[in-house]
Amino acid sequence: MKKIAIVGCTKSKKNIPCKAEEMYSPSTLFKLEMEYIKSNIKPDDIYILSAKYGLIEKSTLIEPYNEYLKDKSKDAKRQWNENVLKQIKAAFHAGDSIYFLCGKEYYKKLITPLNQEGYICVIPLQGKGGMGYQMQWLKEQL
Repeated sequence: MKKIAIVGCTKSKKNIPCKAEEMYSPSTLFKLEMEYIKSNIKPDDIYILSAKYGLIEKSTLIEPYNEYLKDKSKDAKRQWNENVLKQIKAAFHAGDSIYFLCGKEYYKKLITPLNQEGYICVIPLQGKGGMGYQMQWLKEQL
């Protein structure tokens, strides 16, 4: 069984086409999450959940964008969740552990169906408060 880490996209982005992992590097939270993932979780693979692209590998080349999941309509959010579930099921297998380091908006509709299908979902930042508290917690873990 694999250990997968999924980190959320951020508002802060580079303004040039680049790999997904580089696109969000201007964000301090993103950098801390990636450092935590690499040093504490040590996953087999790292993916990013993007409001525009859905589930993408960290090395995927992407264009800059200004889309936010919280700004999408209810129908657009439902479609995004359905697409991401399909992407996860195509990329991973039941029994895999998936670590979500992203905002609740990104994982809340994914956890129940994934758990029901045998995926092991872990949310390290759950209950850690807002972004400032999450960054403080991540720094303490490093």
